[in-house]
Amino acid sequence: MCWKNLTIAQRSGLNQIPNRRFTLWRGLTINRANVYVGFQVQLDLTGIFMHGKIPTLKISLIQIFRAHLWQKIHESVVMDLCQVFDQQLNALDIETVKKETIHPRKSYKMNSSCADVLLFGACKWNISQPSLLVDSKDVMDNTTSQKYWLDIQLRWRDYDSHDIERYSRAKFFDYTTDNMSIYPSPTSVIIAIDLAYNWYNAFGNWFPGCKTLIQQAMAKIMKVNPALYVVRERIRKSLQLYSSEPTEPYLSSQNYGELFSNQIKTNYCYP
Repeated sequence: MCWKNLTIAQRSGLNQIPNRRFTLWRGLTINRANVYVGFQVQLDLTGIFMHGKIPTLKISLIQIFRAHLWQKIHESVVMDLCQVFDQQLNALDIETVKKETIHPRKSYKMNSSCADVLLFGACKWNISQPSLLVDSKDVMDNTTSQKYWLDIQLRWRDYDSHDIERYSRAKFFDYTTDNMSIYPSPTSVIIAIDLAYNWYNAFGNWFPGCKTLIQQAMAKIMKVNPALYVVRERIRKSLQLYSSEPTEPYLSSQNYGELFSNQIKTNYCYP
């Protein structure tokens, strides 16, 4: 359709498409407190905070997290971790893995928190001092416990605050010392996932074998979890990040002979 034949509304709509894509692409540097001064507003049904009136970015984020996707991601990650611990009951001396009943808004409630998974030990575990998931040396003291909980936190950070290690450490001390968060025991870990940067980390106490298991489990969950895959695909579609080149087929017994073929195929026609 020729541009001159379009109505004003159609032209306006076509102009908004690249603007919306650009705003989403630069959203992590545009939507931050250092750029906009004023009250931050939390986007409905998500943990995303808007620092300014950016309607195009708001529309894009609402479309990405439509149909309660934020809450579904949280529930899916919690279920995956429960299954991981269920498979390691004997190895970690776990008697019971309990998925806590939580409020539907827990995943995007920012001023307090509660446990998502509660582990009951077959015996008392030796508990380490608080440390990050990536720390290799844990300092064990005389602390023991038969209860251990996990709290999964989803966040959408910006350019100024995407240090997930610092965030997980800060939230651990904030939530375990305030009077609003409800936790069943003092021994715990908080796992923080940044959906904007696709990063994660954890901070808390550890019992023998727990840190290694969570390291392996989270690395796999971030890759294969279906809810996380959905949000990545929606972001990719909103940004129109698709390869212009045709996808090559996987190597199989039917096509591996082409690697040794002397015939050169080309799509060009020569005169």
